[in-house]
Amino acid sequence: MRAHFPNAFIKGVDISPERIAICRGRLLDAEAGRTQFEIGVSVRGEDAAVYDAVLAMAVFRHGQLGDYAVTENRLLDFDRFERAVTDLARTVRPGGYFVLRHSNFRFTDTAVAAEFETVGYAQCVSPLFDRSGARLPDQAREAALFHKR
Repeated sequence: MRAHFPNAFIKGVDISPERIAICRGRLLDAEAGRTQFEIGVSVRGEDAAVYDAVLAMAVFRHGQLGDYAVTENRLLDFDRFERAVTDLARTVRPGGYFVLRHSNFRFTDTAVAAEFETVGYAQCVSPLFDRSGARLPDQAREAALFHKR
């Protein structure tokens, strides 16, 4: 990300202490003041409308749901997903971007999606499920990049 956004403040949050340790170990001294890594499970402590972009990559998925033979999701709860992405979306400033990739749910099925315009699509690589847990028909593309109004 630094190559694409050389002057940006970048903050990485992950639930895994091991992954955060790897990121901290790779951090160059010259980037230390503009890059931060934290262990965390949510952004509840973050202020609202502070980030130009928030990326949630392979966060809202379960490995056992990657099997395309699965027709029903009994592992992940849509309401919990919706609360989490609503909190993430809260931290995006107006005019900013939210990216959601490799999820088992669609951001566009949440209420907070009404605050965003879909501006980009990507290849759909994870099976998708609706609010009730029913498997959606396979899709070639999915909405992935959203611009906050």
